[in-house]
Amino acid sequence: SQPMSATTRSSTLLHTSVGKLPPGARITKADLYAAGLTGGPDSRAARQRLLTQLDLPEHLSTNALLEVLNALMTREAFQNLYK
Repeated sequence: SQPMSATTRSSTLLHTSVGKLPPGARITKADLYAAGLTGGPDSRAARQRLLTQLDLPEHLSTNALLEVLNALMTREAFQNLYK
């Protein structure tokens, strides 16, 4: 069997994990903004660094990134990355 691509891994994680976290534990767009991943002059570069760090596809949209992050970690874990 061949290794799973990052896109396939992301999709698999997304389909198996989303919806299992209580609403307050989910990462929001406001969290992405607070972490500098959206809405700022260096946001694109910051997102690219995160995508590389997590071995995710480089052309993942912000909305898709949000869903994958929620599948991979809790809001608390995400916030700890960006303290």
